[in-house]
Amino acid sequence: MQTHFRTSQSYVMVAPLNLAIVGGASIRSQPSISIHWSSNLSTMRSSVLLFALVGLGLHAQVPLYYGNMGGTAADRGTGVAIGPDNSHYFTGSFSGTADLDISGPGGSVTAVAENDAFLVKRSSSGVYQWGFSLGGSWLDEGVALVTMDDGDVVVTGRFAFSVDFDPGPGQTILTVPGGTNFGSRCFVARYTDAGALEWAGLFGGITGHCVPYTMARDAAGNLYISGAFQGSVDFDPSADQFFMHTGDNELDAFVCKLNANGEFQWAKGFSGDAQETLALSITVDDGGAIIVGGEYGSGSCDMDPGPGTVIYTAANNVKSGWATKLDTDGNYLWSVEITTTGWCGVRATMFDANGDVVLGGDFYGTCDLDPGVGVQNATPAGTPNLDGFLLKLANGDGTTLQTVHYDGMANVPNTVTQLVHAADGTFYLSGKPGLTEDYDLGPGVAEMTYNNTIYVCKYDTDFNFLGLYGQYAYGLTNQADLAVDLVGNLVSTGTFNDYIDMDPGAGDQYIFTLGTYDAWFCVMGDVVLGTPSNDEQHMVVRPNPSSGSFVVELTQAAERVDMYDATGRLVASQRVLGPQFQFDRADLVSGVYQLRITRGDSGSIARVVIE
Repeated sequence: MQTHFRTSQSYVMVAPLNLAIVGGASIRSQPSISIHWSSNLSTMRSSVLLFALVGLGLHAQVPLYYGNMGGTAADRGTGVAIGPDNSHYFTGSFSGTADLDISGPGGSVTAVAENDAFLVKRSSSGVYQWGFSLGGSWLDEGVALVTMDDGDVVVTGRFAFSVDFDPGPGQTILTVPGGTNFGSRCFVARYTDAGALEWAGLFGGITGHCVPYTMARDAAGNLYISGAFQGSVDFDPSADQFFMHTGDNELDAFVCKLNANGEFQWAKGFSGDAQETLALSITVDDGGAIIVGGEYGSGSCDMDPGPGTVIYTAANNVKSGWATKLDTDGNYLWSVEITTTGWCGVRATMFDANGDVVLGGDFYGTCDLDPGVGVQNATPAGTPNLDGFLLKLANGDGTTLQTVHYDGMANVPNTVTQLVHAADGTFYLSGKPGLTEDYDLGPGVAEMTYNNTIYVCKYDTDFNFLGLYGQYAYGLTNQADLAVDLVGNLVSTGTFNDYIDMDPGAGDQYIFTLGTYDAWFCVMGDVVLGTPSNDEQHMVVRPNPSSGSFVVELTQAAERVDMYDATGRLVASQRVLGPQFQFDRADLVSGVYQLRITRGDSGSIARVVIE
């Protein structure tokens, strides 16, 4: 077994139970310790959709197209899928009136009530093809997507009350049994590549609710959906029934298999007296072998959903991560538990190019990152701070092959929430970056700056580092889903407020929210070619950490230095008169600050820690 512990430097710094089949008319930062920027505010265009369609001569980490979808209220991007013609599909939710195509005159949708789901298709160059909303009189949301070999797209999500899933002139209305009782149910719907509804169905029940988290498909087009449910839920979307049940106050994880026509195959539950068991991620190989991962806590859970028992137990207020392998018929093969004194969750799962299993997630407390017979304890720099991890397990029996702990700075969380492999056998991971964690697991150093950035890191199957990039965002931002298209570009979506600079290099390519939150999308070309440069050599702070009095040494001429706190508030500013100067602010409270050095229309940013 190989183990990597990357320790940072010492910085303190539902419907009648019927499957509806229809035909229809056609109608979805720069990774470095210092960041350079241009202070020319004319580049911060007021347009909320900026295209950078690039032909020949691509440079590393080039945003090919990007933008936002939304209106004056709260909107979210949650899922991405790639069509067989290399088209790009996006799903999520919106409220109020939103524009799904800000670049043109179409795309305006209005929610029926609080939140509606949306489905959007764009060409590989970003041209809007079509989009529509799905919603009723409560909370509705698209969660995950897969595409089929004929170009159809399947979306899953949650809804309540009644929703018409046909975006054309016809109606295909699914209604939740029991009306308002127990909230939302899970829907699954298949649409043609022109946006016409093929079929729609739901997982329902009068006294239960159900939430999907993710979906995958195998080579035959069978669909696998994982999530959580409570009460009594019927997982067969046809007129037949297949109920599973939980305790009164428990959430249990589920995995359900449908064929390409939406017909029920089987459903499995992971049950026990644990207060909460969630299946947060699922991945399927071409033959239908399944890896499902998640978290459970405060009680016991049986990770064998068949007649056998494999019991894991977590103490009160403790959550453990878990992963289980099932065969294509849902039979148990093996499982692992990642134990901690605090909280651990498996948030991403993947079969790599060698067929081994890769898990990604996060934890706090003291966590044993080796779920096998060995012990590899890890603790974040500041509890209850979150640290990210990667695990590689043998496909055959779940034996631990490699462990990685991304150990960042105290009180700055970092996570691994997405894993996706490329056609050449490499893979990408993404999540929430903190500060000072080293993504190069070898002798090099590849760190991110800012704790509100989006990052993508690339490895080969042996976890050898191939590259890293990040996009700076001001405000609350997440990347919810990530995919690699047919020519190797990275397609992603998520949610943000305020603004994001979509160019991970020195340029400025901003998008700004129209409301409180918008969904964003981005396609990045020619990404992660090599290791990010370390520009801190142009601005050295000594000592760092300090009590507020430190010397700044510059290797390039500068005009002014500004100091910002973690909220982006300017707390100090002074002119630069030479290559070295003293900075005295002993009145500042302890924390992480940014120094911004201005040189004409450009500059550099470095972090400073005040103890």
